[in-house]
Amino acid sequence: LAEAGLTWFWDGFSILERVVFAAIAEAQEDSDNYVRLIKRFRPDTEDKLIIETNQLLRSNGFLDEIKDEVKIEFVRLWIIQRHPLSEEIHELDKIEQKKIPSSIILYSKANASTIESDVINNSSIDINLHQLSEHQPSKVNVPDIRTKSNLIILTAIAFAVLIIPSIIVASIARGSKCEPGERKQLGVFCVADNSRISRGNSTFFPEINNIPRDKGIQAFQQGNYLEATKFFEEAKKANRYDPEVLIYYNNALARQKGSPLTLAVVVSLDKNKTTPVEVLRGVAQAQDQFNQKQQKKGLNDRLLEIVIANDSNTKKAKEVAQELTKDSSIIGVIGHNSSEATKAALPEYEKAKLALVSPTSASIFLNNPVFFRVVYSDESAGKKLAEYTYRNLQLKKAVVFGNPSSTYSNSIREIFTNQFEKLGGEVVRKPLIDLTASKFDPEKEVTNSVYDYKAEAALLFPDADTINKAIPIAKEITKINKTLKTQNPPKPELKMLGGGILYNGDILANGRKNVEGLIIAVPWFGETLQTQPFAEKSARKWAGGISWRTAISFDATQALIKTLSNNATRDTVLRGLENVSLTASETSGYPLKFTPEREREGQSILVQIKQGQFTMIPNN
Repeated sequence: LAEAGLTWFWDGFSILERVVFAAIAEAQEDSDNYVRLIKRFRPDTEDKLIIETNQLLRSNGFLDEIKDEVKIEFVRLWIIQRHPLSEEIHELDKIEQKKIPSSIILYSKANASTIESDVINNSSIDINLHQLSEHQPSKVNVPDIRTKSNLIILTAIAFAVLIIPSIIVASIARGSKCEPGERKQLGVFCVADNSRISRGNSTFFPEINNIPRDKGIQAFQQGNYLEATKFFEEAKKANRYDPEVLIYYNNALARQKGSPLTLAVVVSLDKNKTTPVEVLRGVAQAQDQFNQKQQKKGLNDRLLEIVIANDSNTKKAKEVAQELTKDSSIIGVIGHNSSEATKAALPEYEKAKLALVSPTSASIFLNNPVFFRVVYSDESAGKKLAEYTYRNLQLKKAVVFGNPSSTYSNSIREIFTNQFEKLGGEVVRKPLIDLTASKFDPEKEVTNSVYDYKAEAALLFPDADTINKAIPIAKEITKINKTLKTQNPPKPELKMLGGGILYNGDILANGRKNVEGLIIAVPWFGETLQTQPFAEKSARKWAGGISWRTAISFDATQALIKTLSNNATRDTVLRGLENVSLTASETSGYPLKFTPEREREGQSILVQIKQGQFTMIPNN
């Protein structure tokens, strides 16, 4: 029954569709190019006709929306076994030899009951795949596309009844889990999970209503990049401050031109989307700037495509990295957001010799031959905070709040503690107060630190998972400072300092008066003479002030762009990064060069919250 259903399904296709289907199935097996496979048998075949047939199969749901892959694995395996490409080419040859009058070659679009076709009415003309332009279009009755869909369903039912039980037994024998980066299909088969990765075929922001964007995504899925470009351009007008739309617009342009240069950006999009949007803005701005320059040249230079990936902040980082490294078109990666996610993903990039440029992961524990850091490391921030606390504020006792399981928290804590104690200070309650403790009580911890341990400074080093604890701590510090002022004699306030993770608009908006006076070490500040031109330009583009994440993500993308050429490969990008040298006018304001350890040259600066705004501390 299953065999009969699949045969019925196969017979519903034209000979050209069968040739392309078989070629894709075999190319998927050997990681080859399906067009090249066809041309081994038919070197005179035009690429355009093959690709149009591919788009027809894709638009009807038989192929993956982005990759040239058969959607259902058991169908692909059946095609390879029962209908190898060589046999389908042989069938095509036989049809040509017969010179059948009125033979039909399918053209490129279908509706519910008919397919636009080309008919050859001259029996003396061979049915060559490249002769499409010589034919006159007409309507012919062919099986309804929905019928083919029903055939797939019937086949799947037959497959489930007769074949799946034996496969389930085999699956149990080898273990029921899929490989990383895969998901179950039909509860049995492991197929690639592309839901976390998009070039323009899905949105990570479904809560944003943008009809032209959705139409652009549909066109992109079908490989109609001209239409996709038009819709994404409309989507930009509908929401000009959406970086995802700008990236997809440029991706459609790059695909339309052909052979795009492809980079990926990895962000965490499952929870708070403020941080990933800030990163995407920087990447989108650099991509848009590069593509505009390329188009103005009027040359055949390739455009830049950006793949967006969601790693769920550590949970899926390794799997996402594995998927990105499998895609040979990706020659460089920007990300990941947290140091924990970067740590989990780095071994995969190293194996693939794929460069990873980080705009946000500051941990000193991250070190790898393929890892380049554009944000200043925790060594810079930790030392700066320690020196300012001891020398400028003249405080001798400090307490640290953080996540003991966090790569970032431990990194900046270790640097601060070592430098503070080297200067003559003391960190009490070492190594830190655990923000992840089940009975964590900010009021109790702040009170004990001040009255029992005589702490004069509180260092807030939460990570991405515990940043929500920062404001409750700040609230308790503000409260206890009021009490300290009223004592007789008045006692000094408990000063608040923190890492760059606290430098964001949410801290200002939600903390309000409770975070007044907070001092933070940051990698970039938009109100210096060097950064103002970029900050003002970006503010116009994104309708408001930008964060350091946008600025540093722009720099990370610029560093990768600097290594690109029409012949760029993973190897040339990796080697090129070692020699990158960007002037202040090419970045968000500060020059960019890497040390031999692949760290950015330069150091953090200190800002303080005053009257609800971040202000730069002079001469720091």
